[in-house]
Amino acid sequence: IFASRFPTHLDFDARLPEGKGGGFEVAAELLHGGVIGAGPAAKLSAMRMRGATVDRNIGSYVEVEIQDAAGAAVTVPANAPRSVTATLVSGPGPLKGTTTVQVSNASKAQFTDLRVEKPGSYQIRFTSTGLTQADATIEVRPGQATTMRILTQPVGGGAGLELATQPQFELLDQYGNRATHDMRQVSAAIASGNGTLTRGMSGLHEEMSQDGLVTFDNLRIDRAGAF
Repeated sequence: IFASRFPTHLDFDARLPEGKGGGFEVAAELLHGGVIGAGPAAKLSAMRMRGATVDRNIGSYVEVEIQDAAGAAVTVPANAPRSVTATLVSGPGPLKGTTTVQVSNASKAQFTDLRVEKPGSYQIRFTSTGLTQADATIEVRPGQATTMRILTQPVGGGAGLELATQPQFELLDQYGNRATHDMRQVSAAIASGNGTLTRGMSGLHEEMSQDGLVTFDNLRIDRAGAF
C-alpha cells in the first residue's frame, strides 16, 4: 500500500540515429511510494517489566500486543474485536481476575485486574484464536505490610532484668505473605500492667524490620507483675 504520491519531472535529451530526426525533450512524471502499513495479524507479543507485587495488577507489568509476522503492531478494527486470554502455565498460586479481554480499535490487550496472591516466579501464556501464542515469565514480590503477627511471645525474667525471651514479629501483606521488601519501624509498649518498659541503656523501644521480621533485644520491665 502506497500512502503518498508526488510528481517529479525529469528532463533529458534523446538523440536519434542520423537521418531519423533531431534531439527532443521529454517530461516524465514519476510516482514515489510512501509508508507501507502492517500486514494481517499473525502473533502475540508479551513484553514484561520488573517490579511486580501481589497487591498490584499484573497487567500493568506485562504488555501484550497483536503483531503481524514481521513484528509490526496491528490495530484490531472496532467492528471485528478480538479476544485475548491469559492462562497460568506455572507458578505458586492461581491466576485471578479477568483472564479474557476484548481488543477493539487498538493493538494492545488491557488486563486491568489480573493478579496473583502469592509471591514467586510465574509463567503466563497469552492466546488468541488464529495467532501464535506468547509467554511471559514474571517475578512477583510480596506486597506492602498491612498487619503483624507475633512469632515469639516474650517471656519474663526478674524485675529490672532483660526479658528471658525477647519478642519477635512478622510483617504480613494483605494476603498473609511475609512482607520481605517492606522496611519500617516497629515500636514496643506495655498495653496493660503497672510498670515501665525500657531497652538497654538507650531507652528506645523501636526496631527496624529486616526481610519482614522484627526482632527486639534488651527489653526489660522495671517491676514484677502481670503484663
